[in-house]
Amino acid sequence: MLQRTMTDSFVRPQVLMLVLLFCWGSVHCHDTVKGATGEDVTLPCNFNQSLSQTNKVFWRGANDSIVLDIIGGKAKLENQDKKYKDRVSFLQDGYNNGNVSIIMKNLQSDDAGTYTCTLLPESDTKKVNLTVTDKRAIKTTTSPSDGAAGTKVLSVVLLSVLSLLLCF
Repeated sequence: MLQRTMTDSFVRPQVLMLVLLFCWGSVHCHDTVKGATGEDVTLPCNFNQSLSQTNKVFWRGANDSIVLDIIGGKAKLENQDKKYKDRVSFLQDGYNNGNVSIIMKNLQSDDAGTYTCTLLPESDTKKVNLTVTDKRAIKTTTSPSDGAAGTKVLSVVLLSVLSLLLCF
């Protein structure tokens, strides 16, 4: 006859909560940027550290296409995918503070997708999802309320409290 102990009944929910927290975080931890064809957008990428001349930042698009390489605080354009030529730049002013956000000009519908910003040698990666709508199809829209951000925070707090309760 199988007998369950108190420990067995608590281990499974704890593991489940950790898996849920990990999955929730990995799905929602990237930024989303919305733009319309012909517009300019900023794809954000900020690292919580000062960057030096030894750091390298690689921006990549779909199929690992080279959007922009930043070596020692300077844009390197030699290997840049022709799709992004003369349309992508970054502001060097923020580099030392860890800001390597890029500006993409004259959005095209095929610019939509996920972009990665990788910092070396730390191997830290940020992801940005870009959605592009056809400017001709855009009608008057209203911006979402600030409640959307509050919902994410509330979800994290509730999941954290629930996982703590399961520990006791």
